[in-house]
Amino acid sequence: EDLTVTNEDLSMEIYSMAHQFNADPNDVMKIIKDEGRVGMLVNSVLRKKAAAFIYGAAKKAEADKKEEAKAEEKAAEAPKAEEKKDDFESMTVKDLKAYAAEKGIALESKAKKAEIIETIRKAESK
Repeated sequence: EDLTVTNEDLSMEIYSMAHQFNADPNDVMKIIKDEGRVGMLVNSVLRKKAAAFIYGAAKKAEADKKEEAKAEEKAAEAPKAEEKKDDFESMTVKDLKAYAAEKGIALESKAKKAEIIETIRKAESK
């Protein structure tokens, strides 16, 4: 992934270490240089960057899966809506009127079941 350690990354790590040990960042850097630990510091920062990259990729993959699941769920609901539309024949007149009212579809007060179904289908096809 071409992860690299910049001087800014090293400075941030030194600052973090200094804060952790309640020390001056310049003193921490001097100790690291005097003990020949610069390579270890670079490797440590690189490992942290790699871990952050992997964690970020895993979170993105998780978010992508959730989005995909939502899309699949939505796609699965579309046929259900079609089934409901085609299921009007099995509904009672009272249920049909309630459905029409819920959808804001105006019906004639004395409409028969077939007329109600036709009105609902026409309104939903718009």
